[in-house]
Amino acid sequence: MDYFALHIKTGSETKIQKCIQEKMPEGVEVFCPMRELLIRKKGKTKKEMKPLFPGYIFLNTEIISADILTSLKTVNGFFQVLPSNKDIKPVPEQDMHIINSLFRKNFTAHLSQARFDENDKIEIIEGPLKGKEGMIVKVDRRKGRAKIVINAFDKQHFVDLGFELMAEK
Repeated sequence: MDYFALHIKTGSETKIQKCIQEKMPEGVEVFCPMRELLIRKKGKTKKEMKPLFPGYIFLNTEIISADILTSLKTVNGFFQVLPSNKDIKPVPEQDMHIINSLFRKNFTAHLSQARFDENDKIEIIEGPLKGKEGMIVKVDRRKGRAKIVINAFDKQHFVDLGFELMAEK
């Protein structure tokens, strides 16, 4: 089974995911990778789930047949199968390996546990960012986010993942 990336209307990922899943034959899985972030509003911080790749969901199937493509085109908010509807290709295996390494189950990247050393360098203790410190390009301590770079479809994608600060040793 291969993974195919679908470009859809940003902000409607869950709604379009459900709509597409209803139209797919048995055995075809539609999913939207999610990430847990700390969101601060009016001085209060709470955990929220947001899409890992806003505007994209994934289809897990052997092949995108003409019937599946026709069904996808009837969904309001669906734009294309990447890289294009005329040149459909699965997400390369090495790219999916990196994406899958962020999740434990249910395609959800939960908050990582982190602390900063004496040189103010982030140290990941546990979670999806563990072992990916080399991929981190920016850290926002106030928001509790680390920006990582993921290469997929011959492009660099910057993704914010959340972390919680642990007490210092």
